Amino acid sequence: SDLAQTCARRQSPRCPSESPPAMPTMGIHRMAARAANMAAAKLHGYIPAEGGAVDDGRAVSELAEAIRQLMFNRDGSVDTKSEAGNACCTKFLKVLTFVAERLHCEAADRTYRQEFTRNYRILFPDAKRRYRADVLEACMEQLDSFYVNGSQFRIHDETLTQGEALRISFHKLVTLARCWPGERCVGIAIEVEKIRAALRLFDSAWARFENNYIRELIQIEEKARGTIVEAIACEQVLGELEAELGQASVESRQALTRFAGCVAHLNAVANTRRKGRSDLDPEVLDKARKVLAIGPDECDAEHVIARQVVRSFAALREYFRKAQYNLERIDPYLCNNPGLVERLVDWEESWEVGKRYLDSALGRALSKMVGSVKQVRDAEPELAAMCEDCDAELFLVLPRITWLAFLGDPGAHAALIQSILPDAFVDESQEPTEDLQRFVRMYCDLRARLSGFAGGALRPADGQGRGDHAVLGLLAQRAIRGDDRVFGSLGEADRETVRNFMRELEGWSIAAQRRRPDDWNASMAVLLKVLDDRGSPKELAQACDGKFRV
Repeated sequence: SDLAQTCARRQSPRCPSESPPAMPTMGIHRMAARAANMAAAKLHGYIPAEGGAVDDGRAVSELAEAIRQLMFNRDGSVDTKSEAGNACCTKFLKVLTFVAERLHCEAADRTYRQEFTRNYRILFPDAKRRYRADVLEACMEQLDSFYVNGSQFRIHDETLTQGEALRISFHKLVTLARCWPGERCVGIAIEVEKIRAALRLFDSAWARFENNYIRELIQIEEKARGTIVEAIACEQVLGELEAELGQASVESRQALTRFAGCVAHLNAVANTRRKGRSDLDPEVLDKARKVLAIGPDECDAEHVIARQVVRSFAALREYFRKAQYNLERIDPYLCNNPGLVERLVDWEESWEVGKRYLDSALGRALSKMVGSVKQVRDAEPELAAMCEDCDAELFLVLPRITWLAFLGDPGAHAALIQSILPDAFVDESQEPTEDLQRFVRMYCDLRARLSGFAGGALRPADGQGRGDHAVLGLLAQRAIRGDDRVFGSLGEADRETVRNFMRELEGWSIAAQRRRPDDWNASMAVLLKVLDDRGSPKELAQACDGKFRV
């Protein structure tokens, strides 16, 4: 039978002359289609890599998956600013590089990178593709200008045109990848060739945009660092003139004014930690030098302030001397250079303090106040410990000590108290109001009652009796410790008088802190800085030495 013949034929070997079994028609059609697709792809220059078109298709599938994972903004641009978006974009660019190499896409010429500055040659060390998310972000943002250090810089039209071409090629690649049918599709070679062509177009557009965009960034950075370069040049001229002609010469004075102007402009654009003043003239430095020329006086507040002014200015000059050898390390966004900002902050702060206190009645009053507080601190270990540790309780005690110092010598401290609490004085004069006069009389009455009881708590100053200082010392102890045990055998009536006075003192202390808190904080910050001053002018002037820090 036919069935028996078929079984016999299957069990016996086939003769060479016998025809092979027929292949299904569908298989023939698929093979023919694949052969035709491969021939057409070769005509377009596509030659499958080792492993064949299927492996190339798998690579394209990986690219399509990476594109699907990209995060897009509402305007269709790629999200590179969020952490997740930037990570997806970075992964996409890595996959893109792999697929381009897998499909043997020739990379565009990138020899232009040899002309980049050292900083950019670190980012682009060779002629490989090296796609970066920040370059793609610059292309997608389509910004025609941006601001650096307060100045506007415009992007050239040619760069904007190349950015548009890169965006178009990117979206074309994305569209093709989204329509990718998979590595097992019929006609895969033709589909791969489409991707390959899109990759070549994208890479060529990327190289053109990267070249122009990075060159523009280099030019903008040079202009943005121009203020630093100008300050370096002015400092060099100033140093040469001072060495040759001295600080007092007309030429040196002119050079100092020019340098101070450069520093003031730098401070306005880079000092984001403080006010960023642009009026930092050299007059304060002149006053500081005059104070130091008089001679050292470690107890004088003006002398300490003058040293700090000179030190901060010297540190700033030293920064520019070292910066000339490290220009490429300096961030063109000047506020991002911590070493520069630190010195500008120091100079602005010391300049403001010097402007207010040097060669003025306020400075002399501050010196008197520092002397009074030092005297109490030396006599009272508890206050010394508070100052050393900057204890929170210090800021409750300090206003009380300040008022006690004023009450002990109103004339010497009036200018400082008036700067803190102007409402306690009549108009602009140093004549106290009726309330303040009543407080002074209250202290004088208490001093008279306690003068016989008080011992020698403090050393007497010139022109004042020992009893006055003893009373101030006892009241200072009461202000610091907060109890009446310091008065020992003092009668109850006198103790009640002391309590009434301390309540009045507390009210004035609170008023001094709350009426004008900024002025109070500034004055006490200077007072504490002067109290804590350590080091000779030479040591302070050398504080800026060491390794350069941008």
